[in-house]
Amino acid sequence: MTTKTVLFSVLEVCKIHEQRLQTALEYLNPVFPLCESKFLTLNSNDLGQLEILTGRFAKLQDLIGSKVFPLLVQAMEEIVKGSSFIDLLEHLEKIELIESVEFWLELRKVRNFVAHEYPDNPKLMVDHLNQIYEATLKLLSYWQGLYTRIQTMNLPD
Repeated sequence: MTTKTVLFSVLEVCKIHEQRLQTALEYLNPVFPLCESKFLTLNSNDLGQLEILTGRFAKLQDLIGSKVFPLLVQAMEEIVKGSSFIDLLEHLEKIELIESVEFWLELRKVRNFVAHEYPDNPKLMVDHLNQIYEATLKLLSYWQGLYTRIQTMNLPD
């Protein structure tokens, strides 16, 4: 398999995450922004959609960062100075595939919220869920632009 083939296969998985996120966002739109009292009255369907939102956000953000970025740079035959993830992000910023390193690191920070639940602190959970909701909108907007751009690239086979 060529790098381009693997990249496009990974992009299809990203599209699935995108579709699930869009569905969850449509369902949850009336719920956001959350407040403590609203959070405490969510029904099981609402909570299930929140699970989808948080889980798919984490999966999409992680897949783009861990697979799409490296495969895309490899398929473009770009040379990244250094081998750290920050080096990769700096290169992506330089070639204008991400807005800024800080943009991606902020999405990554929010993704880390997904791993933690605070049943004894609903205010913190609400704060994190509101941040995840906003970050999801940013991630989807970024992803859709990136996907369109990759589709128009003339990548070698």
